Amino acid sequence: MKEQRIAVLTYHKYPGEAWPEQEFRTHPVSLVNGEEASLQLAERGVRLSNNLWVREVRQRSQSGAQSSILSTDYRSDLSRVAAAMFARWCQENFFRYMRQHYNLDRLAEYGVEALPDTTRVINPAWRQLDSQIRRQNGLLNRQLVQFAEIQLLQELEPEQVQAYGQTAASH
Repeated sequence: MKEQRIAVLTYHKYPGEAWPEQEFRTHPVSLVNGEEASLQLAERGVRLSNNLWVREVRQRSQSGAQSSILSTDYRSDLSRVAAAMFARWCQENFFRYMRQHYNLDRLAEYGVEALPDTTRVINPAWRQLDSQIRRQNGLLNRQLVQFAEIQLLQELEPEQVQAYGQTAASH
C-alpha cells in the first residue's frame, strides 16, 4: 500500500506505558464539524513486530489518559492525523448509538430480488410532466363549468346582451 501511496490510520489498543508529560505540546486541531480544539499531542516513530515503521501519535487528556494512533501517513501534520482519528471515532460512536437505540442492523438488508420483465417502470420526468398536464386540465375543466353556468334567464335588451358577451368572454 505504501507504493500505491495509501496511508493507514488505526487506533492502538494496547500502546504500552504512558509517555512523559514533557513530550506533549498543545496543537490547534480543526475537527470535521469545523470546530477548533486545542489538544495535547506527541509523536514518535515505532517499529511494529512485522518490521513496519509507523508513526505513533498520542493525545493526552486533561486527566492524563493517553490515546494512541498508529499511521503510515508520514507527510501530514500531526494535528491532521489526530483530527482524522477523532472523525472516525465520531462515526463509530454514531453507529453504536444507532445500533443500540434504533436497531440499525435490522434496517439494512443484503439481497437481490429479481423483477419480472413485464414490470412497468415510469420515467420520473414523464411523471412530473404528466402531473402538470393533469393539473392544467383540471383548471380548464373548472373554467368550462363556470362558463356553462352563465345562462340567459329572460329576454334581454341589446346592452344586456353586450354585457353578457363580455362576461362570457372574460371566463
